[in-house]
Amino acid sequence: GSVIEPASIRVIESEGMPVPSPNQRRTLYGNLYIKFTVKFPDKLSVEECEKMKTLLPPTQPLEIDRMREDVEEVQLTAYDPSTDPPESESEEEYGAHGPGVQCVQQ
Repeated sequence: GSVIEPASIRVIESEGMPVPSPNQRRTLYGNLYIKFTVKFPDKLSVEECEKMKTLLPPTQPLEIDRMREDVEEVQLTAYDPSTDPPESESEEEYGAHGPGVQCVQQ
């Protein structure tokens, strides 16, 4: 496990909203972005750390039945917004997001 820092953003690739595929043979999925709001104390004394250990439940290994059909293992990675392509590049890659609205002449 890693420490989640305040205001950090993580991404799970290809687990977000569906994006129409230009060839319509398969559905592409965008990324799922998660922003964490975490409040940590600035510092803890040794006594406070010991007290926290008595207040919090003991750590247990997480057991997951990976053979279940509804369980999928994904990779949670750090997200850097400066690495995202501009929206125009994204549209070129994936096509427009949904059908455009057409005006009807009367």
